[in-house]
Amino acid sequence: MRNDGIVEAVVSFQLFEAADVVEKRNVQGQVGVLIGEAKAFGDQPGGVCYAVGVYDFQPDFLVSYCFKYPANIFFACVKSIDRTLLSYYNLKCLHYTTNRRRWQLVKEEMRMSKRQIRAIFFDIDGTLRDFETKRVPESTKEALRKAKEAGILLFIATGRHKLEIEEENLLEDMEFDGFVTLNGQYCYCGDHVVYDDPIDGAEVDAMLTLIGKDPFPCLFMEDDRMYINMVDDVVEKAQAGIGTRIPPVMDVRRASEHPIYQIVPYIGRTREEEIRRAVPGCEIIRWHDEYAVDVIPRGGSKCIGIEKMAAHFGLSLEETAAVGDGANDVSMVEMAGLGIAMGNGKAVVKAVADYITDSIETDGLLKAVFYILENNHQEE
Repeated sequence: MRNDGIVEAVVSFQLFEAADVVEKRNVQGQVGVLIGEAKAFGDQPGGVCYAVGVYDFQPDFLVSYCFKYPANIFFACVKSIDRTLLSYYNLKCLHYTTNRRRWQLVKEEMRMSKRQIRAIFFDIDGTLRDFETKRVPESTKEALRKAKEAGILLFIATGRHKLEIEEENLLEDMEFDGFVTLNGQYCYCGDHVVYDDPIDGAEVDAMLTLIGKDPFPCLFMEDDRMYINMVDDVVEKAQAGIGTRIPPVMDVRRASEHPIYQIVPYIGRTREEEIRRAVPGCEIIRWHDEYAVDVIPRGGSKCIGIEKMAAHFGLSLEETAAVGDGANDVSMVEMAGLGIAMGNGKAVVKAVADYITDSIETDGLLKAVFYILENNHQEE
């Protein structure tokens, strides 16, 4: 709450009915209309209002609407709010994110119930492994040792292929309990495949047709191999940027006969829309600002893989933490019980994080793990 007693928040609300999501955004002065619409929707069969946000309104004014419409109305605030006031009137206050889904309610309830973090999911590049040095900082290794000593399970959640991780020793012999790879499309523990979700064959064939008509470098990833149709300076620059070798050049037509979990077109932003039109059943995630994107099945993401892995280990999502820095980390940072963004991370990741640590070169990963351990200690 600011000194003048005005609640700082955002005018916005989301309504959920089954799989249908309706989102409306309004300007200052619309709170009464918003809540009235939310109440009307909530009164419909199967209709429930999960989140309403307000901007620059006196608490008494805000609360007066709560008395009129108390059921299923929750306030999502950007900055500070008088929690004592909300508690007195038995209201729930959520942390604002760019996508307030029902999960935000679960996260708040988790904080209130003080559930401990039992597992951490880490991105690799820019989180565990420094982009500049292409090494894992010693402070990061110390952090993982501390977490293991505290009994926390450690997992990888990456867009990388298992061959890159193993053959190039990207993790420098550090041990993990499981791996969510290829942006959640192929997840395993040892030799056991926990979850896999390949791209639809028709989408793979569409990509093969596209590169046949107007060739550009395109990497195809199966469960146990990866191969590319051609190599140019764009591929060399992109691979050098992440400190990994050039994939083998092969006849990529084999992709039409084997499950493909991820495709990597090496393209600039000008051709990104062309890819989207060619494979409408896929998600396009840019992992290199200039040179490359990941293509995975629509609806796929690291968070799906994390859900499957957590269930395999008997964990609830509220008991997980996720640490990342890139655009492909947004879903997992937002979904985890505790989402942490690296200080060197993209703005989109920081926007959904519960906590922002320092950058990797200033021991950010170590500080993130200490934050988790301290959080667990306080909740014992």
